[in-house]
Amino acid sequence: TIFMRAWFFDLEHAKKIVDNYPDLYFVRKFNVEMIADTLVDPENKEWAKLNCNFIVNIHLSANLEPFRWNPPSYIQTIVKNNIKSGANGIHLHPRKAWRWPYGSDTGSKKYQWERDTLFFTAWSRYSWNPDRNKSSDHEYWINLLTKRYGNEKAAEHFLKSFKAGADVLPALQRLIWLGYDNHTIVTAGATLVQLQKSKGIPFLSIKPTRRISEYIEALKSGKKITGETPIDFVAKKIVEANESLKEAELAAKSTTHDLDEAKRIVKDAEAILHSAEYYYHKLKALKAWVLLGEGIEPEKNKNLFIKFLSKSVDDYSLLCKATEETYESTSDVPAKHPVRFKKTPYHWKDLLPLYKKELAIYKNEIDVKRNSDFYKPKINGLAGIFYSEPNFVDAEEPHPADEINFDWYGNREIGRHWSIKWFGYLKAPTNGNIKIVLSADRDVQINLADKIIKFDASKAKEEIESIQFKKDKFYPIEIYYDHSGGKGGFIKLEWSWNGHRIEIIPKKYLFHSEAQFNKTKLLAELIKEMK
Repeated sequence: TIFMRAWFFDLEHAKKIVDNYPDLYFVRKFNVEMIADTLVDPENKEWAKLNCNFIVNIHLSANLEPFRWNPPSYIQTIVKNNIKSGANGIHLHPRKAWRWPYGSDTGSKKYQWERDTLFFTAWSRYSWNPDRNKSSDHEYWINLLTKRYGNEKAAEHFLKSFKAGADVLPALQRLIWLGYDNHTIVTAGATLVQLQKSKGIPFLSIKPTRRISEYIEALKSGKKITGETPIDFVAKKIVEANESLKEAELAAKSTTHDLDEAKRIVKDAEAILHSAEYYYHKLKALKAWVLLGEGIEPEKNKNLFIKFLSKSVDDYSLLCKATEETYESTSDVPAKHPVRFKKTPYHWKDLLPLYKKELAIYKNEIDVKRNSDFYKPKINGLAGIFYSEPNFVDAEEPHPADEINFDWYGNREIGRHWSIKWFGYLKAPTNGNIKIVLSADRDVQINLADKIIKFDASKAKEEIESIQFKKDKFYPIEIYYDHSGGKGGFIKLEWSWNGHRIEIIPKKYLFHSEAQFNKTKLLAELIKEMK
């Protein structure tokens, strides 16, 4: 028997080898390295079809770390959905690989199969048979919990607590999705910049909830918001987390056996509630920040921004306090988010200074005088941001441009995987039709006036778009250059019109506002602090 893990090869390669081995099993992760929903990554279904030998991998579930997570009905639904998608086996990881056989709890050490026995029991029980009689299944868990905590009353409340809070951490993960592997712990938090760029789980729908990036664009455009907002979504999870905490507290009061474990369940529920509240207030701060950036009710949104960002720091402080006596660490894996943290293992309290500093930087920024001129194009050249990853992920440093004429071939320091966004305004040099000429070796998108210019480097060497302009009018422009692999790189933006030869668009026709300048200045300060 051969087991092929779909970590480093794709479906198309799997199709080429499937008939070469009679006893071949494919193994692929459920929600990558998270439990972000009861639903399965849809691609798993295609893998299962290859030869009907498919094992789903339930990885370390980094978004649940390091908390207890034991909701039987939620796990039962996950198992059922995996079977529907073609899985006929399960590979269940431990809760903590790097401390095996122990976890990161303070105090006397417990083996993971003792601390998380309910977790392992649920997976094994429903993997063996997910279609159980509801009444007898409920009785099974009540008997198990009664034996563990001393009486039936405690058992009933604990079971209600597990059910009420089951989707809080998965929901936060699928809404935000900063990272997909065990280097990203959702309760570690996110900076405002990271939250603003959050796109949510990439392979599942989150409707009717609007993704954060969609919500922000709707706020900027002034359009009516349809569907559930991210803020409303998290507010519902706070209700669930509160219910979970209430039931856990009632259970702990009735517990007569294993009192320490009962108290730790309460503390976990409290910490998860504070995490949800943290994201709720940070999203409300983000909304105010976006509206402020658009010049909408500046005084009102300035006050709301500071109010809610301050509340998010208070929430995070409470999270630190709730976990200080119960956990030695948040994670034992080097962090990628919210910062690439050298300290490993690390605790929430190690990240609290980052959020306090973020608040201080924004408070200083918010005091900048903002009149109508603040948002007008006055500074020559375009503002820009360099990202250390493709797809405009992980802002690294400001990258302004006097003109778009770059050639990185021969630059060994630039790297192979990165991206740049420039933004600002283009001032029309004349009335009438102007040809915009884009040349590049990678895919580029330009948003200019009401046009979207998409350049596919695999199909052409340049793209020419004709646009009608009015002389001396300023037109918003955004340029996205995505360098996904390979050496070097180049991009060039030119124009020409009747009677005027083609030329690089000169600096004197490119501008950005003081607001856009401050955006990159603020980013530089935040990145410096994060490093």
